Amino acid sequence: MASSSYERIPAIIKLFRRFNPKSILDVGIGFGKYGLLLRENLDVRNRRYWKKEWKIRLDGVEVFPPFITPVHEYLYSNIFIDNVMNLVRQDKLGYYDVYLMIAVIEHLSKEDGQELLDYACNHSKMVVIGIPYNLNNPASDLLQKSKFGNDLEAHQSLWRLPDFKRFKKCRLLEQRSDGATFIISNRE
Repeated sequence: MASSSYERIPAIIKLFRRFNPKSILDVGIGFGKYGLLLRENLDVRNRRYWKKEWKIRLDGVEVFPPFITPVHEYLYSNIFIDNVMNLVRQDKLGYYDVYLMIAVIEHLSKEDGQELLDYACNHSKMVVIGIPYNLNNPASDLLQKSKFGNDLEAHQSLWRLPDFKRFKKCRLLEQRSDGATFIISNRE
């Protein structure tokens, strides 16, 4: 959805502060919560308060232009307004230390999601993925339909831990009753 659950924020911010990436691609920026939190924790907390002082390249991808606000334009270094699969297939994204995809891949077909993950792993040191995960009723993860006037908010695929085991590195960062966060990589 345009906004994801807040419960996974501490684990993700802690990971980013420990890893200290210099470049991040936030795929599906939605409301922009991770843009704000990453900018604050990787630039502002390092005494780079003013935009002209920022050193982190924080780019974003958003498929739905009405979601973009002046806040996004201020926080993000660059914003690609396009379907991420168009950008992947045209190789327009390139390399980032981290690809961040929170509440994204379930909005793609399984095949497109796998293609996106392969691309991200081959163009980064690490990929951080957050998925919905209803332990009591897995089929409910596919129930989300169009929201906010955006047909692309509908869930198209169901993802579980075995879907990520094919990567050289796959680690479950956090699992809750409503979602899971994974780190994957093709680097040793």
